[in-house]
Amino acid sequence: DVSMINKQEIIQAQRTDTSLEKYWEMAQSGEVKEVRGHQSYSMKVKKDVLYRMYRKPRGDTFELIKQMMVPKKCQAKVIKLAHESLMGGHMGIAKTEERITSTLWWKGISEDIQRFVRSCDVCQRTMPRGKVVKSSVRGDAYYK
Repeated sequence: DVSMINKQEIIQAQRTDTSLEKYWEMAQSGEVKEVRGHQSYSMKVKKDVLYRMYRKPRGDTFELIKQMMVPKKCQAKVIKLAHESLMGGHMGIAKTEERITSTLWWKGISEDIQRFVRSCDVCQRTMPRGKVVKSSVRGDAYYK
């Protein structure tokens, strides 16, 4: 959880993360981006925190998901906590991604989660052969 990082740290990290600049601009302009089919997103700032407002079809209606934008310096920690914590329990790629994206987001999140889970030492040692795709990326190299 990012709850282990206080709100002021998040605000500061979001403000200084250059990879989030275009999202701050989107929040100011009110721009809405269409993505895959009938899905879209916009950016909103609430109490100085930047959020992605993700709109996806759900049956005949739409679901709006509010996802806090995670600064680069916190991304690896978020994945590690979501995947390895007692609540995470070394779930696979899809469940780890579902867990994180229900409230958090960053560009490239799916690829980052895949890379992390596929290089998880515990998963590689405990999952049945063929269940976890081995990665050439070593887990500890991911945190540098």
